[in-house]
Amino acid sequence: MSVVAPAGYGKTTLLSQWAERNGQAFAWVHNPECRAAMPVLAGHVPDGSQLVLAGRDAPPLPIARLRAEGRVIEIGPGDLALTLAEAASLLREAGITLGQDDMAEVHRRTEGRPAGLCLAALSLREGGSVRNPVVSFTGEHQLVSRYMESEFLARLSSRQRVFLTRTAVLEQLCGPLCEEVLGQPGAAAILADLARSNVLLVPLDALGEWYRYHQLFRDMLLAELRRREPELIPVLRRRAAGWCARNGLPEEALEYSMAAGDVEAVARLVGTLALPAYRRGRVRTLQRWFQWLEDRGRIEGHPMVAVLASMLSAMTGRPGEAERWADAVDRWQDQNAVRPEDAPVRAWAALARATLCRHGVGQMRADADEAARMLAAVGYVTPAPALFQGVARVLSGDLDDGDASLERALCVGEADGAPEDFAVALAERSLVAMARGDWSQAEIWAGQAGGVLRRARFEDSCTMPLVCAVQARAAIHRGDVPGARQQLVSAQRQRLLLTYALPTWPGRPGSS
Repeated sequence: MSVVAPAGYGKTTLLSQWAERNGQAFAWVHNPECRAAMPVLAGHVPDGSQLVLAGRDAPPLPIARLRAEGRVIEIGPGDLALTLAEAASLLREAGITLGQDDMAEVHRRTEGRPAGLCLAALSLREGGSVRNPVVSFTGEHQLVSRYMESEFLARLSSRQRVFLTRTAVLEQLCGPLCEEVLGQPGAAAILADLARSNVLLVPLDALGEWYRYHQLFRDMLLAELRRREPELIPVLRRRAAGWCARNGLPEEALEYSMAAGDVEAVARLVGTLALPAYRRGRVRTLQRWFQWLEDRGRIEGHPMVAVLASMLSAMTGRPGEAERWADAVDRWQDQNAVRPEDAPVRAWAALARATLCRHGVGQMRADADEAARMLAAVGYVTPAPALFQGVARVLSGDLDDGDASLERALCVGEADGAPEDFAVALAERSLVAMARGDWSQAEIWAGQAGGVLRRARFEDSCTMPLVCAVQARAAIHRGDVPGARQQLVSAQRQRLLLTYALPTWPGRPGSS
């Protein structure tokens, strides 16, 4: 049996309890010279006996061969970490009783490590901060930093210690990323050595390429970096952002750029990532990105971000913000001469104007046509222009052209992976079919629209009331009053998202 974990995971406690309860004879050896004999001894363990090696490092055994032969049981940090219930029991035994949320936070920070939980109990017993002692328990706490110093950092070389403190700015680590951030070719080898030494590095993949630090350990390392080299922190984070951007990790690059305070890089990345993030339903993440830029007064200076902020605000029930950012885009267009490189932004600006329909249906139709033409010219494929072309034409009374545009939106939307646009196009076609008296087809499209949103898990979006309203109309026509009432109740849940920023949405307050 192999029991390998960093300090503080209860290896010795586990084996002591096993020895007490097992009833067999136990022989304990803590002589280091015996390690040389372990590979030979492991191959000659008699039947009925067991050999157990416990330590912070991998045992001196041919583990791979023993594992393949089914002759070794391996216990690691994940097996030794306490569950939430076990952690709560440990704290109660120490005289600490916490609420459910606070207990979950302590467990998250300690990651179930017994020694960390004991330190948390001592910290909480001292009282921590007056308002919230749980919040004050971090890797910067003196109890934690002293423990980490004695159990981990004191065993390391100065080179390893510098590596640890400087790479603590990273959420996740791999060899090439560490080399880029530290600017030293040997960083990957140091990471591999530290991983083998079990210095609170948590592996993130089966290949041993990516790791992260235990949270309390990282907190402590960051605190030391802030004390020793505070001016280096933004430099390290900008390097990390650059590496992530070049290696297909744009969102990670964005987060590092935010941490480094690099406003220009953040604005550029938000302009690229906002639409895909919205289509994955990550509205809160988008709001955080936009708020970060707004707090620094930089959205208006980046028209693409302003366009996306306006559209997102309209879709999330914040009409004032939607208009404010739309005004910022208008000012940008009025104050800047037309340049070829601005074509994508101007195309999206036209689409935003069509979405908000601030100047009537006639202008909405012109804006949607302009957006369709300009987005096609820059090679961007999205169903939104055709969708709003269709809605504008239907509202103008041109059902035939409107339905044809909606059909085009469906063809693009199915391939484009835009579930909300796809659902709206289906719902609008259902309304057109109703206007033509084709209730059979209307039922089909209404049902498909609901299915699209459910599969994409967009039930909480501004599109859901529209779809529910269309389904309710179909239900009323077939005499299903309970079904219609159920759909309207579902629509009512998202009613607050339907503001004057989306005046063309059927089912909005005040519409027929």
